[in-house]
Amino acid sequence: MTRKEKSTLAILIVLIAVIAIFFGTRKIDYHVDEVWTFGLANHIGGIEPDIEYGKTYSGMGFFKDFMEVDSNHRFDYVNLWQNQANDVHPPLYYIFVHTICSLFPDSYSMWYGLCVNLMWMIFIMILFYKLARLLTGSAAQAFGAVLVYGTTVAFIDTLLFIRMYTQFTFFAIAISYLLAIYWDKELDKKFYALFSLIVVFGMLSHYYFLIFTFFVCATFALHLIFEKRFIELRNSIIVAACDGIVYLLIWPYMIKHILHSGRGQQAIHSAFSISGLIKGIVGVFREIDIELFAGAMILFIVLVLILAVKKIKSGEMKYSFKAALLLSAVLYTCAVGKIAPYIEFRYVMPVTFVFALTALLVLTELLGGLKIKKNAGSIAIIILLVLNLINFSSKGFYVPKDYYSSEKIENFRELADQDIELCIEENWEALDHFQQLLHAKSYVITKASKND
Repeated sequence: MTRKEKSTLAILIVLIAVIAIFFGTRKIDYHVDEVWTFGLANHIGGIEPDIEYGKTYSGMGFFKDFMEVDSNHRFDYVNLWQNQANDVHPPLYYIFVHTICSLFPDSYSMWYGLCVNLMWMIFIMILFYKLARLLTGSAAQAFGAVLVYGTTVAFIDTLLFIRMYTQFTFFAIAISYLLAIYWDKELDKKFYALFSLIVVFGMLSHYYFLIFTFFVCATFALHLIFEKRFIELRNSIIVAACDGIVYLLIWPYMIKHILHSGRGQQAIHSAFSISGLIKGIVGVFREIDIELFAGAMILFIVLVLILAVKKIKSGEMKYSFKAALLLSAVLYTCAVGKIAPYIEFRYVMPVTFVFALTALLVLTELLGGLKIKKNAGSIAIIILLVLNLINFSSKGFYVPKDYYSSEKIENFRELADQDIELCIEENWEALDHFQQLLHAKSYVITKASKND
C-alpha cells in the first residue's frame, strides 16, 4: 500500500471505531453467552458461577468472582484452558479477553471484551481492504467497500457482541484473501505456511470456521482441477491433513466437544436430519437480510441473477474467485442454518463481508452498463451507504446487540428500589439475568425444583 492508501484506510478505521464506540455506549444488556465469556475467561473453579442459595447479594455479588480476574490469578491461562476444555468452544478468543481483564484485576467492564473486538476490527479492515482491492482492481472501490461494510448494522452488531465472532470474521477474510492471491498463482511454501497458520488459529477461534474453510477450499480445489494443477491440489490436501493433526495436538478437546457434548451431538443429529431444513436455512438468510440489507436482499438476489444471465448471453461467464467466494458463503450459511442450535445472526456474522462485497461488485458492474459508467462505482457506494443509513434509522439508531429498549431502561430504574428473588434450576441460568440483578437493590437466588 502507498502512504496515501495507508492514511485513507487509517481514517476509515478510526471512523468505524468511533461509530462502534458510539453504539457501544448504548449497550445496556447482554446475551447470556456474553456474560459467560467473562466467566469462561476468568473464573477459577469451573464454568458456572458459585452461588450461595438463600444469601442476600447486592451489586456484582457472586458475579464478581465469576467475571473478574482475581489479583492472585492474573494471566492464569492454565485455568482458562481447563475452563474451555469443560465448555464447548476452543480457547483463543478467551485468551485475549483474559489478558485484557488481567491488566485490570478485581474490576469488570464490558469494554474489556469490546476492546478485543475493536482490536480485531483493525486487522479485519486492513485485510478486507486488500481483498477488495484485489477483486475490484481499484483503490477507490476498495475504500468504498471498507466504508460500506464497516458501517452496516451487521458489522457493528458483530463488534458489539462480546463473543468470538469478530475474531472468526478476521480469519474468514484471511483465508479468503490468501486463496484470492493464489487463484492464478502457483502455490509455494509461503502459501502453505500462511494457510496452516490461518487454519489452525481459525479453528482455535470457532469450530464453525472449519465449515467455511471446507467450502472455500472446496471451491478453490475445483479451480485447481479445472486448471489441471493436480500436484498443487495433492500438496494442499497433505498440508491440510497435517494441519488437522497439529490442531488436535494443540486442542484435543475438539473431539470430545463435537462427538460427546450435548451441543456437538445436537449439531450432528441436525446435520443428518431433514427436520427443520427449510426453516433453519430461510431463518438465517432472513437474519442476514434484516441486518445487512434492511429487508432488500431479494432485490440484490435479482441483480445477481440479472448479471449472471447477462454474462452467460455474452459468453463472459467464467468460474472466478468472486463466484467461488460467494458460493462458499452461501453454502456456509445453508450448512449453519441446518446445524446451528438456534436461528440467530451471530452464526453467520463472519461471512457477511462476502455478501456486502458482492452487493457492491454487482451493483457497480450493472450500473457500469448504463450511461453513468464513469461514476458507476461511486453511485453504487452511495446507494449502499444510504441503505445502511435507512437500516440504522429503521432501528431508531440502535442495533440488535446493544439490547436497548425503553421498557428495559424503565425496568432497570424500578429495580433500583427493589429486593428481588430469582428462582433457578441451575447456576448458569442466573447469568441470563445479570443486568437485572446488577440494578436491583438486593437479590436472593433460590433453587427451583425441576418439577416446578
